[in-house]
Amino acid sequence: VIDDGWRCQIDQLQLAFDDFAASKDLLVSPGVTLEELNISASGRSVDGKVSVSGPFDGTWQEIALSLPGAAGTFSFQDEELQAAVDIVDLNDAVSGSVQWSRNAAADTGALEVRNGWASFDRARLSDYAPGWMLPFDVLQGSWDVDLQLQWQATNGIPQYRGAASMTLDGIGGTYTDIAMICLATELSVTIDPAEGLGLQTAPVSIRLLDVGVPLENIVFEYGADLEAQSVSVAGLSLDVFGGAVSADPFEYALTSESNDVMLRARDIQLQLMVDILEFESLAMTGTISGELPVTMTDDKITVSDGQLDNDSAGTIRYRPPAGALDAVAPGGGLGPITQTLTNFEFETLSSTINYTEGGDMKLLMRIVGVNPDIDPDQPYAFNLNLENNIPQMLRSLRAVRSIEDILKQRTEN
Repeated sequence: VIDDGWRCQIDQLQLAFDDFAASKDLLVSPGVTLEELNISASGRSVDGKVSVSGPFDGTWQEIALSLPGAAGTFSFQDEELQAAVDIVDLNDAVSGSVQWSRNAAADTGALEVRNGWASFDRARLSDYAPGWMLPFDVLQGSWDVDLQLQWQATNGIPQYRGAASMTLDGIGGTYTDIAMICLATELSVTIDPAEGLGLQTAPVSIRLLDVGVPLENIVFEYGADLEAQSVSVAGLSLDVFGGAVSADPFEYALTSESNDVMLRARDIQLQLMVDILEFESLAMTGTISGELPVTMTDDKITVSDGQLDNDSAGTIRYRPPAGALDAVAPGGGLGPITQTLTNFEFETLSSTINYTEGGDMKLLMRIVGVNPDIDPDQPYAFNLNLENNIPQMLRSLRAVRSIEDILKQRTEN
């Protein structure tokens, strides 16, 4: 006589969960429907179809979430639970296939995500978190991910092994009032019980990062030593003010009190610098190049004795507003310095730059040249000391431009 226990079939079973703890920080409240449910061997064997109605509510570290649904199959036999589902999203903004298994007797498990995909053109990141309070959002682009992960518990401590690959393409978004468009990168991670996490060197490109001043065509490669808590950066370059800025290869170590990097500027157009500062009475020609030694301490940046010099001869033409003449020289005439700068041709423009942790930039300039309208053979030399708080200046520049107009550049270009 063989007793294989009781068995039953259920056409449909609906379950409701309230604040189910999916992990330490993630609580979910899904509605789950089980269909074509087969139970046999006195409950030791179960299989059927499963669907999770979406979107459903959840919270992650007290952030409210709106999560997509899923549909697929599941089975339980010999103390092993398996499930295979496809993500179902009402906005067609998220898709992917997920397979999960857990063997209670062996204390092992596996998770696989195939063809994971999210489109932020169809639904922004904050759409999945009602009441989004974080200072950033992702509004454009796509995210692809594949993941294979296995784990084996020893004395109750899980050991993980696997790999993940991720591609970001055309990502655009905001951080407070800073805008970014078209970020692209690929990321490959390996997980090994003996070696821990491994991160392969990855290229990054960003079409535009608007901090008040547009930084364009940013490219670099990065790698990480997770055990040493450091990031290495190579090939960093960007376009700004009609010229380019590059960085020598450097490492940023989280455990270090400070990290240094040398920035090298070339062919920076003086007129574009004047335009961004809205000095409407001043016109300049010529370019400058030089080096800026940067020190990063916590979230502060300093520059000590940076040097920028002109690449070739240039001009300065100052045209003060008519109402400003009386303030320059009594009787409406131009003062001698102002008159010299109305048509000044310089041979030398050298500057020393210092930047403090408080954001104050101090620029010491020496300019040597002539005004041919006054005396082409009489050289003049000017020493100018300029100071400005760069964070305040950038905030002012960001306040007068539209983030929406910046983000439109992605579709227009």
